[in-house]
This record gives sequence, C-alpha cells and structure tokens, in this order.
Amino acid sequence: MSRIPFDGLIVDASDPWQPVLHEVGSQAPCLALAARDGAGVLQFSAVMPRGDDDPAPPSSALLALVERFGAERGLGPPAGQILREGATAIAGASFHHGDNYLRVWFVADRSHLALVTYVADRGTEGDEPRQCDELLRTLRFQQGDTEEV
Repeated sequence: MSRIPFDGLIVDASDPWQPVLHEVGSQAPCLALAARDGAGVLQFSAVMPRGDDDPAPPSSALLALVERFGAERGLGPPAGQILREGATAIAGASFHHGDNYLRVWFVADRSHLALVTYVADRGTEGDEPRQCDELLRTLRFQQGDTEEV
C-alpha cells in the first residue's frame, strides 16, 4: 500500500492503483490514480478549506453537492448513491453521459471539502467504481504538516 500526499490530503492506494501527477488543461496539477491495465482514472481535483470548525457536514448535504454537480453539467439523474458519515463524511453517485461513465464524490471533514471524480468509457468500468469507493475511505486531510484523524 502506498500513502500518497497531495495538496492537503493523503490517500492510501493499494495495488493495482498507481498515482499519476499531471496538468489538466491550464489548471493546476491534480492527483490522478489509475489501475494498472484498468479502464478509468480517479482524479482528486479540488481541496478547499471549509472556513469553519464545525463537525463534518452530513453526507446528505454532500450528496446534494454531487446532485448539483451533475445537474449543472447536464449529466442526467444520479445512480448508485453512497453515503458515509463520520469524522470524514463521503457522498458519491454515478452518472452516464454519452459514451462516458462518471462517478463523483464530495468528501469533507471539519475543515476541508474535496471533489473527487472517476471517469471511464461507458461499459468498461467493471469493478473499478466500487474499488474507488473503498479507496476513498482511506482519504484523510492534512492540517499544516499534520494529518487529521
């Protein structure tokens, strides 16, 4: 298992998932993970401070963000929703758009909010979305030089 720090977060990736750091258009670098011989890419593209010290928002609030993400991009209705409460809350859902399969998650703790996406050609994703759901359970945010637990 590899512990991968990136832009305020840490994720533990197990084989066959490998990190790829690259530029996305004219945007800042992002962290992307791809499974060796896999179909899609898991991308961590935004880590934002929440600006308060309240407990993590409920996963239902994060699911609303996922649904709004899909609606604003015309992705159609979400499917396969997951909700996880706790010190780090997670909500995710899948979308089919044209030839693409897209899974979107918002992950938050008391101080941070992250957007994570997985994209593959529709019908080729296999078990990778479930693997990504599990991998996101390892995500932790950093406070300065320390990791939040």
